[in-house]
Amino acid sequence: MSAPAAKLPRPPEHMLRYMAHIRAKSLVFSAMGVSGLIGLSFYFFYVEVRRKAYMEFGKNYNPYQRMREICEYPVKYMHSCPSELAKRLEEKGVLIGDRDYSIPLDDVVPESRKKEFMMANAFERFMNR
Repeated sequence: MSAPAAKLPRPPEHMLRYMAHIRAKSLVFSAMGVSGLIGLSFYFFYVEVRRKAYMEFGKNYNPYQRMREICEYPVKYMHSCPSELAKRLEEKGVLIGDRDYSIPLDDVVPESRKKEFMMANAFERFMNR
């Protein structure tokens, strides 16, 4: 016969009770740690990279130059290009330099915006000389 089996010592009482709770607690903390690491890696490897790229783009981007490039395309797909605006106005029978400055501002412009319109008219008169 074989020797009598040695008796294993009984585990402490706190390990015998609430085994599922203990395991769940460790899994919750490890899940929180992993999600924190994933969040940090997302921020540093995706958000920061895009933010820096947009900052660089904003430093170098000239919207007026881009509009000139778009308006130089043979196919005009932007209706606000100066050549397209001139064509549309000519279709309506209005030429670009045909503004009548003899109309007094008092009849057309409210008092609160008169100075703004006077400056605009002065600038247009200067440009159309």
